[in-house]
Amino acid sequence: MVNYIEHYGLLRDKDSNGIYESITNMHSWNSRSTKIMWRLQRHSDHHHQSYRPYQILKMKNEAPTYPFDYNYGFVIALVPPIWFYCVNPKIDAMKAK
Repeated sequence: MVNYIEHYGLLRDKDSNGIYESITNMHSWNSRSTKIMWRLQRHSDHHHQSYRPYQILKMKNEAPTYPFDYNYGFVIALVPPIWFYCVNPKIDAMKAK
C-alpha cells in the first residue's frame, strides 16, 4: 500500500531503444509533513538523489504533491472511487503540461 500511495500514476517514459528515462523529482509523490510522517514531503528528493542522507533531503516544489498527508492517503486508498476522485485530476493536470 505504501508504494501504491507514494508512486500511483507516475510513469517513466521509455526512449526508442526501450530504455527508461532517468528518475527525476516527478516520479514520486510528496506529501505534507505531520508529526507521525515527518519529512515525507521530501520523498521526491529521496528518489532523485538517493545518496543524500535522510536528514538533509530537500523540498522540491516542482514535484507532485498530494492535497492530503500520507495518513489520510492510507484511508482514502482503501476506497478506490474516493482515491481516484482526489488523485486522478492531479495526474491529468501533470500530463497536460
